[in-house]
Amino acid sequence: MRYQKLTLVFLTVFLFLTLTSHAYATITVPTNVYFGLPNYHTYINFDTSETFTTIQRENNYWRFNNYKFQVQNGNLTITKFFTDNQLIFNVTAPSATTTTTRIYCGNQGKPATVTGATSWSYNDLTNILTVNILHSSPQQIIVEWVGTPEFRAVLRYLRGNYYLVFLLLSVVPMVYAVSIILKMIKAKDSLKLQDIYAMVAIAITIIIGYIVIWNIMNAIIGG
Repeated sequence: MRYQKLTLVFLTVFLFLTLTSHAYATITVPTNVYFGLPNYHTYINFDTSETFTTIQRENNYWRFNNYKFQVQNGNLTITKFFTDNQLIFNVTAPSATTTTTRIYCGNQGKPATVTGATSWSYNDLTNILTVNILHSSPQQIIVEWVGTPEFRAVLRYLRGNYYLVFLLLSVVPMVYAVSIILKMIKAKDSLKLQDIYAMVAIAITIIIGYIVIWNIMNAIIGG
């Protein structure tokens, strides 16, 4: 019985150490390591050493933590990896070649701007950013987001539920209208002209505010 208990304790400790070592294992990638994509005869590398918890190839993508990269017709060097709301990379290819880079952006969502691309698009269903470049030389791409991923997620929800935004903006005039009605009932008075002007002004302000907020959301989350 004593040996069984010792064996159980040993197995428990061993399992704990094994699981924790996997959970916190990190991989440091030096600049001379190249991640090949055999189907496209291309590679991905980093211009400075980077540390990750997950690196693996998945369906013609290389996954680094929660992000995935694929490049066709050229090679990709990452110079800034999702820090300070930026992803910066260089794509090298012969002149007159069109390269296509696809990036799974995870919870970052659609970028606000992509600088240096010939064209780019973002798929909201797959969270994949596609960057096309017609090369005359190596090209630097700067991808930028605004705010935290959580903040952008809230804005995407509000933009997808535009009626909710309008409802939130309408709270002020609704409260104002109710207060006027209650005041009229209490004073047994009629609606005054200045009250009508005030409600019209509030309504115009709400419409302008709605347009401004909508454009701000599009500027932050892309659109």
